[in-house]
Amino acid sequence: MNQMNFEEHKLTQMSRRAELQRYRFNTMAQSNLHATPEASIERLKQDAEVLQIVVSERLPYQIYEVNRSLMAMSKVEENPPIGRMDLEPTALKV
Repeated sequence: MNQMNFEEHKLTQMSRRAELQRYRFNTMAQSNLHATPEASIERLKQDAEVLQIVVSERLPYQIYEVNRSLMAMSKVEENPPIGRMDLEPTALKV
């Protein structure tokens, strides 16, 4: 039964991805319908600038947050809590 739920979940995810890709393709096709090569190049430059900002600003912060959570979880693993009160300081960090 569990395997069946897992496969249904995967199938649902894949159909959502396919629908998203279909939507992206249709949107891109419509936006490029009357586009000139110069406009397409300008659009690519703008997209590259946005991606550069994401890579230089957002990803390092996300990596920092994940590492911070991993460190807190490692401390819990090294010294397993005895009661709920032992988890309070760690829960605030995660």
